[in-house]
Amino acid sequence: MPRFDEGRPGLGYQFKVLSFRTFTVILAWVLIVAAFYQKPELLTGAQRLMQRGVEAVGDAVPPP
Repeated sequence: MPRFDEGRPGLGYQFKVLSFRTFTVILAWVLIVAAFYQKPELLTGAQRLMQRGVEAVGDAVPPP
C-alpha cells in the first residue's frame, strides 16, 4: 500500500504555488500604491465608477 496518494502534488509544488500567489499579491499592492502616488485621479475615477455600478445593481433589485 503506497504511503502517499499518487494523484496529489507534493509539498514542493504546493510551496511553489503558494510563493507565486504571495508574490503576485505583493506585486499587485505595489502597483496599486504606485498608481495612487503617480495618478490619484485615475483611482478616484475608478472608485466612482465602481460605486455607480454597485448603486445601479442595487437600484435594479426589486424590494422584498
